[in-house]
Amino acid sequence: MCHRGDSSPAAEGLRAEEVCYTDLVFDRVNEKLGTSLSNTEVKELVASVMQSSESVANRSGKNWYISEWHTGVRLTINASTLSLITVDLE
Repeated sequence: MCHRGDSSPAAEGLRAEEVCYTDLVFDRVNEKLGTSLSNTEVKELVASVMQSSESVANRSGKNWYISEWHTGVRLTINASTLSLITVDLE
């Protein structure tokens, strides 16, 4: 049985195709990661992290934090709107 804060994104009912993106978030992701990914590449990165068997989802307050331990990427997603807020390297 999965416990909240120690389960996969899929076990929490989070699906990559439901994540929303604003125009500003693409720039924010590239700034945080020091990259110049296209909008499509950012979406592919998010999907990859969310679908990875190495990922763990943790809800804290109004956000989901999804960490993929192998790459060190952490997504921050608003729990009510499912909007991507940012991507960080841990």
